[in-house]
Amino acid sequence: MDYKKLTKPYQNDLLKDLYRFVEIPSVYERKSVSANKPYGKNVDKALSAFASFGKEHGFKVERNPHYVELSYGNQGPIIGIYGHLDVVPVQDPKIFKIRTANNNLYGRGVADDKGPLLAATYAVIALKEKGLIKNAQIKIFAGGNEERGSSCLIRYAKTHAA
Repeated sequence: MDYKKLTKPYQNDLLKDLYRFVEIPSVYERKSVSANKPYGKNVDKALSAFASFGKEHGFKVERNPHYVELSYGNQGPIIGIYGHLDVVPVQDPKIFKIRTANNNLYGRGVADDKGPLLAATYAVIALKEKGLIKNAQIKIFAGGNEERGSSCLIRYAKTHAA
Protein backbone atom coordinates (compact mmCIF):
# COMPACT_ATOMS: atom_id res chain seq x y z
CA MET A 1 0.00 0.00 0.00
CA ASP A 2 1.28 3.47 -0.86
CA TYR A 3 0.66 5.40 2.36
CA LYS A 4 1.94 8.67 0.93
CA LYS A 5 -0.66 8.43 -1.81
CA LEU A 6 -3.34 7.47 0.73
CA THR A 7 -2.64 10.46 3.00
CA LYS A 8 -1.79 13.10 0.36
CA PRO A 9 -5.43 14.31 0.07
CA TYR A 10 -5.38 15.17 3.81
CA GLN A 11 -2.16 17.19 3.82
CA ASN A 12 -3.71 20.65 3.46
CA ASP A 13 -6.34 19.97 6.11
CA LEU A 14 -3.68 18.65 8.47
CA LEU A 15 -1.58 21.79 8.03
CA LYS A 16 -4.61 24.04 8.49
CA ASP A 17 -5.52 22.22 11.70
CA LEU A 18 -1.93 22.27 12.95
CA TYR A 19 -1.82 26.06 12.56
CA ARG A 20 -5.13 26.30 14.41
CA PHE A 21 -4.05 24.06 17.29
CA VAL A 22 -0.64 25.70 17.71
CA GLU A 23 -2.40 29.06 18.10
CA ILE A 24 -4.09 27.77 21.26
CA PRO A 25 -1.63 28.68 24.07
CA SER A 26 -2.35 25.46 25.96
CA VAL A 27 -0.04 26.09 28.90
CA TYR A 28 -1.12 25.18 32.44
CA GLU A 29 -2.55 28.32 34.00
CA ARG A 30 -3.05 28.12 37.75
CA LYS A 31 -5.26 31.23 37.99
CA SER A 32 -7.91 29.75 35.68
CA VAL A 33 -7.98 26.23 37.19
CA SER A 34 -11.40 24.96 38.30
CA ALA A 35 -13.08 21.58 38.82
CA ASN A 36 -14.12 21.52 35.15
CA LYS A 37 -10.81 22.96 33.94
CA PRO A 38 -8.13 21.24 36.06
CA TYR A 39 -5.28 22.56 33.89
CA GLY A 40 -6.70 26.01 33.19
CA LYS A 41 -8.76 27.62 30.48
CA ASN A 42 -6.33 27.31 27.57
CA VAL A 43 -5.63 23.60 28.02
CA ASP A 44 -9.40 23.15 28.28
CA LYS A 45 -9.80 25.10 25.03
CA ALA A 46 -7.34 22.77 23.28
CA LEU A 47 -9.09 19.66 24.62
CA SER A 48 -12.48 21.01 23.53
CA ALA A 49 -11.12 21.83 20.08
CA PHE A 50 -9.79 18.27 19.74
CA ALA A 51 -13.14 16.84 20.85
CA SER A 52 -14.92 18.95 18.20
CA PHE A 53 -12.35 17.90 15.62
CA GLY A 54 -13.06 14.26 16.46
CA LYS A 55 -16.82 14.69 16.13
CA GLU A 56 -16.36 16.41 12.76
CA HIS A 57 -14.42 13.37 11.53
CA GLY A 58 -16.92 10.76 12.71
CA PHE A 59 -15.19 9.49 15.84
CA LYS A 60 -16.98 8.54 19.03
CA VAL A 61 -15.77 11.19 21.50
CA GLU A 62 -15.29 10.95 25.24
CA ARG A 63 -14.64 14.42 26.66
CA ASN A 64 -13.29 14.49 30.19
CA PRO A 65 -11.88 17.61 31.90
CA HIS A 66 -8.48 15.86 31.92
CA TYR A 67 -8.41 14.31 28.45
CA VAL A 68 -10.22 13.49 25.22
CA GLU A 69 -10.54 10.04 23.74
CA LEU A 70 -11.52 9.54 20.11
CA SER A 71 -12.51 6.02 19.21
CA TYR A 72 -13.50 4.08 16.13
CA GLY A 73 -14.56 0.46 15.82
CA ASN A 74 -16.00 -1.78 18.50
CA GLN A 75 -14.49 -5.21 18.00
CA GLY A 76 -11.09 -6.80 17.75
CA PRO A 77 -7.82 -5.76 19.30
CA ILE A 78 -7.39 -2.25 20.64
CA ILE A 79 -4.83 -0.03 18.93
CA GLY A 80 -3.97 2.90 21.15
CA ILE A 81 -2.46 6.22 20.10
CA TYR A 82 -1.29 8.62 22.77
CA GLY A 83 -0.57 12.32 22.47
CA HIS A 84 -0.99 15.47 24.48
CA LEU A 85 -2.20 18.98 23.80
CA ASP A 86 -0.55 20.87 26.65
CA VAL A 87 2.75 22.63 26.02
CA VAL A 88 5.55 23.99 28.18
CA PRO A 89 5.46 27.67 29.20
CA VAL A 90 6.96 30.26 26.89
CA GLN A 91 8.75 33.57 27.25
CA ASP A 92 7.58 34.91 23.88
CA PRO A 93 3.88 34.50 22.99
CA LYS A 94 4.80 34.81 19.28
CA ILE A 95 5.81 31.14 19.50
CA PHE A 96 2.09 30.31 19.27
CA LYS A 97 2.18 31.33 15.61
CA ILE A 98 3.79 28.89 13.20
CA ARG A 99 6.66 30.20 11.15
CA THR A 100 8.47 28.41 8.37
CA ALA A 101 12.16 28.34 7.56
CA ASN A 102 14.00 25.99 5.22
CA ASN A 103 10.83 23.93 4.65
CA ASN A 104 10.44 23.35 8.40
CA LEU A 105 7.60 24.46 10.66
CA TYR A 106 8.39 26.12 13.98
CA GLY A 107 5.97 26.87 16.79
CA ARG A 108 5.08 25.59 20.26
CA GLY A 109 3.53 22.15 19.88
CA VAL A 110 4.56 21.47 16.29
CA ALA A 111 6.82 18.59 17.38
CA ASP A 112 5.72 18.11 21.01
CA ASP A 113 3.01 17.06 20.67
CA LYS A 114 0.20 18.66 18.69
CA GLY A 115 1.80 17.92 15.31
CA PRO A 116 2.39 14.20 15.89
CA LEU A 117 -1.05 13.78 17.49
CA LEU A 118 -2.77 15.39 14.50
CA ALA A 119 -0.63 13.42 12.01
CA ALA A 120 -1.53 10.12 13.69
CA THR A 121 -5.20 11.11 13.83
CA TYR A 122 -5.24 12.04 10.14
CA ALA A 123 -3.62 8.68 9.34
CA VAL A 124 -6.51 6.97 11.13
CA ILE A 125 -9.00 9.23 9.30
CA ALA A 126 -7.49 8.22 5.95
CA LEU A 127 -7.60 4.51 6.82
CA LYS A 128 -11.13 4.85 8.22
CA GLU A 129 -12.51 6.72 5.21
CA LYS A 130 -11.01 4.19 2.79
CA GLY A 131 -12.54 1.28 4.73
CA LEU A 132 -9.15 -0.13 5.67
CA ILE A 133 -9.77 -0.55 9.40
CA LYS A 134 -11.40 -3.90 9.98
CA ASN A 135 -11.71 -5.91 13.17
CA ALA A 136 -9.84 -3.40 15.30
CA GLN A 137 -10.70 -0.73 17.81
CA ILE A 138 -8.78 2.51 17.52
CA LYS A 139 -8.47 4.71 20.60
CA ILE A 140 -6.75 8.09 20.29
CA PHE A 141 -5.99 9.64 23.66
CA ALA A 142 -5.19 13.36 23.94
CA GLY A 143 -4.05 14.38 27.40
CA GLY A 144 -3.92 17.81 28.98
CA ASN A 145 -1.15 17.41 31.57
CA GLU A 146 1.83 15.56 30.11
CA GLU A 147 4.18 18.49 30.64
CA ARG A 148 3.37 18.61 34.38
CA GLY A 149 3.30 14.96 35.39
CA SER A 150 0.63 13.23 33.29
CA SER A 151 -2.19 13.29 35.82
CA CYS A 152 -4.42 13.05 32.73
CA LEU A 153 -3.16 9.51 32.14
CA ILE A 154 -3.62 8.59 35.79
CA ARG A 155 -7.22 9.83 35.62
CA TYR A 156 -7.81 7.87 32.41
CA ALA A 157 -6.39 4.67 33.90
CA LYS A 158 -8.62 5.03 36.98
CA THR A 159 -11.78 5.59 34.93
CA HIS A 160 -11.01 2.82 32.40
CA ALA A 161 -9.72 0.08 34.70
CA ALA A 162 -10.68 -3.38 33.52
